[in-house]
Amino acid sequence: MLATLVIVSSLAPLLISVRLTPFQRILTPTVSGTVIMLIPVTAMPAVFKLLADSPTDSSPLVAPLSVLATVLVIAAIVLKASGALRLWAPIIGVVAGAAVAAGFGLYDAGRGVDAPWVGVPAGEWAGFDLEFGASFWALLPALLLAAVIATIRSVSGAVAIQRVSWRRPRAVEFRAAR
Repeated sequence: MLATLVIVSSLAPLLISVRLTPFQRILTPTVSGTVIMLIPVTAMPAVFKLLADSPTDSSPLVAPLSVLATVLVIAAIVLKASGALRLWAPIIGVVAGAAVAAGFGLYDAGRGVDAPWVGVPAGEWAGFDLEFGASFWALLPALLLAAVIATIRSVSGAVAIQRVSWRRPRAVEFRAAR
């Protein structure tokens, strides 16, 4: 059923990308910029929850110090480094934050070491479920909504990239955003 849901919900982005020109009036640079700014805003509650979920036996400053180390390392690399090193800034920052957390005993590497990294699925390919039962119709709106949101975010990113790529302001080329 999941394979069928993915295939059916993938038709929405295809239809939107083929008919992107009529969306010019809706997906203006203002709307696209707002969508891009909402991405980190939607992640912030989860991030703040993680800050509050530090172990009770550790210092209350451990999580904020880890976050601060991560942000400072990323900012320093992005602002001071050049070339390919800037592309690695998020990964280097996360490693630095994890190192600070490990220094305070907050980071548990055992879970990663003990995790099964490679697994072989049991059984064989079940095929597509073409019964379209009640569970299919119950899940389809959620997957369609997720597909449309992902498409609008992708188009917003393409619009933003076009806007900052030109020295002089130009109209957005929606054919290139597909």
